[in-house]
Amino acid sequence: MTRQIIGELRAAAMEDPQNSSRIRQLQTSLAQLGNEVIEELHSLLNDSFLRVGEAAADVLVLIASKEAYDALLNYALDHLHDRAGRTKFPGPGWIRLRELGKHVLPAMARHYDSSLPLDTRLAMIFIAQQIGDPSAQPLIHRALSEPDSRVVEAAGEALGSIDGPDAWAMSEASDDWETRQQCSCSSTRWSRPPILLSLRGEPLEATKN
Repeated sequence: MTRQIIGELRAAAMEDPQNSSRIRQLQTSLAQLGNEVIEELHSLLNDSFLRVGEAAADVLVLIASKEAYDALLNYALDHLHDRAGRTKFPGPGWIRLRELGKHVLPAMARHYDSSLPLDTRLAMIFIAQQIGDPSAQPLIHRALSEPDSRVVEAAGEALGSIDGPDAWAMSEASDDWETRQQCSCSSTRWSRPPILLSLRGEPLEATKN
């Protein structure tokens, strides 16, 4: 029965995306199954058609469990940007994380890791800053402990935005800032990725060293 509903949801999202009542009915039916349906939603989340993945992501939002937010975050991080490269503006994943607000911040903190690509880490920090809720602090403090001065600068800016301009100076992570600046990372001045510059209204030429 679950696979049948998933198939119907994909068909509905593909054939008639304007039929919101039918899509919502199918999404609600799947969400009522809770965590047990998350694994089976992966096929939709990875679908090549964006609106199918978005329909599945909406089911995760309705489930709203820890496991659902973890899966939702993975989906969003894969869709932070326009995959077609037609624009530097935020992709559906970025927009979704902003809309979820503080509810997704615990998942972001759980998944933030220095092994992630630099652009992904900077995007997570900036999204947390945009959300502006104190529950972003665990993610930001993890970023402050990184050796890369570009990440530390972004995290310090986010912390100051959330906790006030003196927050970074008062944090323990700032004690070794001078040392960080002298490390090998300091040879590369932190440049915001183009997507961050476009969101701030800065010229894209600013990405050039």
